[in-house]
Amino acid sequence: MKVRYYPMIIALIAVLAAGVTFATVRMHASAQTQPPAQTGQQHGSRVFGTIQSVSAGSFVVAGRDGKTYTVKTTAATKVLTQANAGLRDIKAGDMVRIMAQKAQDGSFTAVAVQAAPAGLGYAGRPGRGGVRETTAGRVFVSGAVAGVTGTSLSVAAASGSATTVAVPASAKISRLTSVPLTSLAAGAHVAAMGTLNSDGSLSASTIMVVTAKR
Repeated sequence: MKVRYYPMIIALIAVLAAGVTFATVRMHASAQTQPPAQTGQQHGSRVFGTIQSVSAGSFVVAGRDGKTYTVKTTAATKVLTQANAGLRDIKAGDMVRIMAQKAQDGSFTAVAVQAAPAGLGYAGRPGRGGVRETTAGRVFVSGAVAGVTGTSLSVAAASGSATTVAVPASAKISRLTSVPLTSLAAGAHVAAMGTLNSDGSLSASTIMVVTAKR
């Protein structure tokens, strides 16, 4: 099964900005700023694209359409990135979103796991998390990690129910981490969320560094 990470990674930035567990946001083809009425997001606007240049307190994002957008930062701006991880890196209390396959006996086996320390902003609300089944036996399990063994995770939903998911060596595991503002550099692909200013710039509250050109 082919795992598509790009939409999954961009979902994380919506989570941190909106304070909900694993919202769904799709990456646009080019960099753009959009007011809340257009994006459907409750908290601010979004900018997606490649950093063109960086200066003190701001950076310029360029899109494939040739347009550029200024993103302003402060000491309070969160800069996050996804890093490859192993099951041993996931701790009780972490927030996770797992894409899994459901077997005929009802057991779940992870295909991909996204994890983040709860302190980075995942604020689960009542009714959030749990198990959501889709087509072709694919299941999404999300919530707080209740326990970790050498081969599985126990995931608790806001309702208190727990789900055990086997995590084989073939599962793709990533973990969200905080990085300093100084890590932003030209060539990095980013998704930023914040407040759209009257001059067209974006004051960023959260920035996700997706990939970096080498």
